[in-house]
Amino acid sequence: MDGWAVVRDLMFGVLAAIPLFFFFRKVVRLTRWWTIGATILTAGLFAAGFVMSLACRAYGLDRLRLVATILSSCITLVLYFALLSLLVCVMDIVWWAFTRPGQNDPADQFVGKHALIDEDFPQAPPRNSNRIWAVRTSTVVVAALSAMITGYGYVQAQSPTISPVTVSFPDLPSNFDRMTIALVTDVHISSMTRSSFLPMVVDQINDARPDLIVIAGDIVDGTVANLGDRMSELKNLTAPYGVVVTLGNHETYSGSEEWSRFFESLGLRVLTNDGILLTRGSQSVSLVGVADLKQPGALAPDLARAVNRTGSCEDTFCILAAHEPRQVLADDGLASRLGIDLQLSGHTHGGQLWPLGYLTLFTQPAIDKVHAIDGVTLVTSRGVGTFRPPERVGADPEIPLITLTAG
Repeated sequence: MDGWAVVRDLMFGVLAAIPLFFFFRKVVRLTRWWTIGATILTAGLFAAGFVMSLACRAYGLDRLRLVATILSSCITLVLYFALLSLLVCVMDIVWWAFTRPGQNDPADQFVGKHALIDEDFPQAPPRNSNRIWAVRTSTVVVAALSAMITGYGYVQAQSPTISPVTVSFPDLPSNFDRMTIALVTDVHISSMTRSSFLPMVVDQINDARPDLIVIAGDIVDGTVANLGDRMSELKNLTAPYGVVVTLGNHETYSGSEEWSRFFESLGLRVLTNDGILLTRGSQSVSLVGVADLKQPGALAPDLARAVNRTGSCEDTFCILAAHEPRQVLADDGLASRLGIDLQLSGHTHGGQLWPLGYLTLFTQPAIDKVHAIDGVTLVTSRGVGTFRPPERVGADPEIPLITLTAG
């Protein structure tokens, strides 16, 4: 389990309670006890969703899938309630600006500790009742919209699609012109995932008929003991060049070595500081893979070692599978210096819930699509599944089908 992520998210929950308290007390103008109750309820829903998602990953809890899904969805509900509440605050400020002292709101002229709360300070002049009614009505609308967005996000998260991507390289061997790669990332199978989800994804990939399937990390959220039977579905993936796997940060929390052995038992090739040559006729392409930056010990990424397994990238077109986009810049741009042509990554989920993608850009050079970074072409997938809240808003799930062309 990522201890820093747990601390970070709990801090977020605590900090979120502060503006919520202010919002209910000063903007919606609830009484003291109603304010405390509303704040505890809202923050409690977030905490319950957070704890349940952790429990499902650690202990399975398949029988509680529906309960876990509902509670985890509260994370999205609270997020959008908080964001939309900011609009209500802006509306209230604008209204106040037009009814400030000397105009239409006599209560704003009253100076006192609790001037905003009529029932706490009965001697204060009555506030503008229209303003109070508008704010409280808007809050109800905000709650309804948050619920609708959460429902929409859940529906969107259940239907990943194939996203065609074409990238051109002047030095791509001619025999590999029009080669296709299915990039599968961030499937995040857990006890919260419905049993039909992974078979649907496998069928989608096989129907696309890629030449190669690359699974670039964060495949599972749970142990082999809890999820092994469900993950066996991956053995049905088929492609002429097979299926290769690299490890993400979530495999670290679930048992990287155990999952590596399990994937190998299914016939998948796990590339951990390793590489293979793909051959067409007399020409070859090198495919190397490294684990996520959080993998410890012998599993820690060693790109130089991976490249050496297939020779050198100076004379061979090289593809790197690495879970995080920022690995293109790791070790002072080692990927570029070694001659990597194309990196395939995921991890970001495209932000998963708008506008969190903008925050992701503080730690990653890209959140989706194709970018040229330090001389390396980077393809980043928004991923297939979800983590914690089972919703996606503004970041639809995808399986990029990458076509390489000799441009």
